[in-house]
Amino acid sequence: MNDVFEGMSINQWIKLLRVRSPREQCAAALALAELGPHAEPAKSALLAALKDPEPCVQAAVQIAIDVVYIAPENRRKMFEHLQNDDEEMQQRILDSLHELAFSSLLGTASAPEKEPVASAIRIANLPPSSTQDLTDSGEREYAPDIAHVHSLPWPFVLGGIALLLSLGFCFAGCGG
Repeated sequence: MNDVFEGMSINQWIKLLRVRSPREQCAAALALAELGPHAEPAKSALLAALKDPEPCVQAAVQIAIDVVYIAPENRRKMFEHLQNDDEEMQQRILDSLHELAFSSLLGTASAPEKEPVASAIRIANLPPSSTQDLTDSGEREYAPDIAHVHSLPWPFVLGGIALLLSLGFCFAGCGG
């Protein structure tokens, strides 16, 4: 287990996990995942953070303790986006985590799982046939980038609103 990630120690990331900024808390949870979430004191801090009032923090913690599987490279991208200066991307990650918190993928966790992929499959109630994309080592060959999981099709939404407004004006003009 490495004791430093991105220039900060486990204890520094744990302190950041306890602040009241969801962005910083989520980044800290993902950083602790890189440092070894099953080792003390990270384990205790992450388990305590499961009770955080912010759903996005709860989701980030469940990702960190492997209750929900996100491929390591995508988990790292999430961390990097939360740490950069692009506020729009930060918000997209937080929104994705918030949405994930209310999906059927998240369960209740009382302790980190020893077999994270099997746990994620069990929580998601996936049939055995859907686990074909697992390698012999238990890792997924492909997992979606969470930054792209949550994206509203704005052109369709705006087009639909424009169509409704046009129809409303047409009917208002035709009837009067």
